[in-house]
Amino acid sequence: MKYFSQMKSTKLLFICSIAVSLLIFGSSCSKEDMDKNNVTLGSVTTADVTDITSTSAYCRGTITNFGGSSSYTSGICWSPIMGAASISDNHTTTTNESTFDAVMTGLTANTTYYVKAYFTNEAGAVYGNEKTFTTIALDTNVIDTTTIDKNLVRTWKITTNGFNAPWGIAIDKDGNVYTSELFGLKISKFTYDGTLITNWGVPGIDNGQFNHLKQIAVDINNNVYACDVHNQRVQKFTSSGNYITQWGNPVAVIGEGAWGAGTIAVDNANGWVYTVDQFNRVQKFDTSGNYITQWGGTGSENGQLILGNQANPTDQGPEGQMAIDAAGNVYVVDNMNFRVQKFTSTGTYLTKWGSQGNGEGQFNYPQGIAIDNVNGVIYVSDNSSNYNASNNIARITKFDLSGNLIKQLRYVNHQSFGTLAVSSEGNVLVIAGGSVIEYNLR
Repeated sequence: MKYFSQMKSTKLLFICSIAVSLLIFGSSCSKEDMDKNNVTLGSVTTADVTDITSTSAYCRGTITNFGGSSSYTSGICWSPIMGAASISDNHTTTTNESTFDAVMTGLTANTTYYVKAYFTNEAGAVYGNEKTFTTIALDTNVIDTTTIDKNLVRTWKITTNGFNAPWGIAIDKDGNVYTSELFGLKISKFTYDGTLITNWGVPGIDNGQFNHLKQIAVDINNNVYACDVHNQRVQKFTSSGNYITQWGNPVAVIGEGAWGAGTIAVDNANGWVYTVDQFNRVQKFDTSGNYITQWGGTGSENGQLILGNQANPTDQGPEGQMAIDAAGNVYVVDNMNFRVQKFTSTGTYLTKWGSQGNGEGQFNYPQGIAIDNVNGVIYVSDNSSNYNASNNIARITKFDLSGNLIKQLRYVNHQSFGTLAVSSEGNVLVIAGGSVIEYNLR
């Protein structure tokens, strides 16, 4: 009896020990298990693919359900096989972003791809709706990066200070090259081979001083016209930098005065100066600054313009450049409408070309324009993505005077193209970062 009583006590003690162990184990793991058990599969959507080039494209995803998780990853995956796009294929990865962007690179030209956004948490991976796109085909009109060195003539530095932001460029009748610096606030004059001759300009409001110096132009007498934007004026100088005159208006008025003009061009055959200001109007002056006429205004209809940031009239960004052909017609890079517009010298609308996109003849971030009046062709600079973005394809496209595409140069090197000028030989000079790059695109 005593033996069975001891067995019963031992059994009871064993059972109690197990119960205590389970209680301790349960209390130590229940929070983690509970959190994990409360996490469910999330959900994500895939946006349409944009900014398509021959080798890259852009896509956005949005997480619509986190599944109760605070630890997750998301991204975009793509494949040339329908239905096969998964994390095991080419993909990008982001964390802690409900809406995420991705640039797909290393793509093959003229190829169809299938794209999905994905989302993963402790419960597993889910995929968004599948999107499809086809990269742009290269053809005989396109000069790609494998042949670009054949077109490069030379490169020379304007500045080593990236903050100076070289902006405008012009060439005088003697072949000297002038550049302006947005924040460096000076105009520099170089020989055609890039040797500095002189420069002038400092910050301020007095004659010869600048505040936000944008585009420049040169007349038949080698006088230089400068868009002194935040001082609300155009200043005129001799080729050596001596101040001549100025015009503008210190207050925001709709009347004449070129208020905050950032774009300028000279018609040397007729002695006229054109500007585009922050009211998106083209204004016409003589070379002394006397007002003649104006046209344009803000909008997307024929003859209307949107140059720069309309939400902030004091910060217009990289407005489109202007150019004049041998007949006196005026061409404006209507950059925020992704087109070039052509007018007579009195403002009559003639034609337009371009639309938003990275295809041939399309524009995404256009800025520069220059006309080779000897050969009757137009060059327009454009960028496939934001300026200096790591995926940018900088482009110069050649058109006839009616806007028909002739050929295009693509520069895939994280380099952005700005304003343009054409030499007497017909070569194209472009502002590119802190340098001038010269190409032979004839």
